Amino acid sequence: LTAVVAWLAAGRSAEALAEAVKEGPDGRADAALRALRRMGPSAGAAVPPLVAARADVSPAVRDGITRTLGYLGTPAAAPLRDIALTEPPESAGLAVESLAAVGGPAAPDLVAVWVGTPHDPVKEKAAAALRRVGDAGVAPLIEGFTAENAYGHYEWLQKLDPNWLLRNTPNKTAAACQGLPRLTERAR
Repeated sequence: LTAVVAWLAAGRSAEALAEAVKEGPDGRADAALRALRRMGPSAGAAVPPLVAARADVSPAVRDGITRTLGYLGTPAAAPLRDIALTEPPESAGLAVESLAAVGGPAAPDLVAVWVGTPHDPVKEKAAAALRRVGDAGVAPLIEGFTAENAYGHYEWLQKLDPNWLLRNTPNKTAAACQGLPRLTERAR
């Protein structure tokens, strides 16, 4: 099996490894996924073909793809969010764990899962993942703050860094929400 991994990784592009995942068999797919994990974010080009391959592979390989996506960095955040919001709790939980592996840039996606999932265990995993991401998620949450996601972003910014209210930001929606505590205080 080590020889297969070495053969797959030696000079093979991320796209070729993603194709090996889709073609199978499962052992070859697992070896290709290990090679992609070793490549890390430099294999980001494999995200779209891996996401597409999830529909055509065995459940074990599908779970392996979900785990591997977290190693591939920010290009995987939106597809992982979609998996977490649309699939059963077991698959959704794996997607949340992979989002946590992406780190700070995935904080807005984790908040979207926390707000949008109907499954309490998935919501709890998203909350735990956001706590693990911690300070690294503050700037992406401020940057991605919109009227549509204000509830979740405000809630998690308060939990991750109550001092976010003091940060300067060019994001007008976030800046307006930074003034909410003063506004509510004046209204009393």
